[in-house]
Amino acid sequence: MLIKPSFRQQYKFRGNPKNELSELHLMLQSKKTADAIHNFSASNSIDWKFSPSKSPHFGGMWEAGVKTMKTLLQKHVGDHCLTFEELTTILAEVEATLNS
Repeated sequence: MLIKPSFRQQYKFRGNPKNELSELHLMLQSKKTADAIHNFSASNSIDWKFSPSKSPHFGGMWEAGVKTMKTLLQKHVGDHCLTFEELTTILAEVEATLNS
């Protein structure tokens, strides 16, 4: 089995992700956390919309947006290594292109 070096490094540094995921799962199922998320969402007018499981066709619009963003980034950036400022600028330009 081939494991990517980045995952192996993350595993050595952070430990087994299963432990962290189970802790996160327990936290999100607690009543206190659910109430805090609900109150924050209500006070900031956040309306959650979820796609049904095993139905990727429900996310067609945003998946098309992701594909377009990746295509435009590949055309603009190519194989170049960008600084944070350069990447932020290009992302803003691509976003403006997509929203126009």
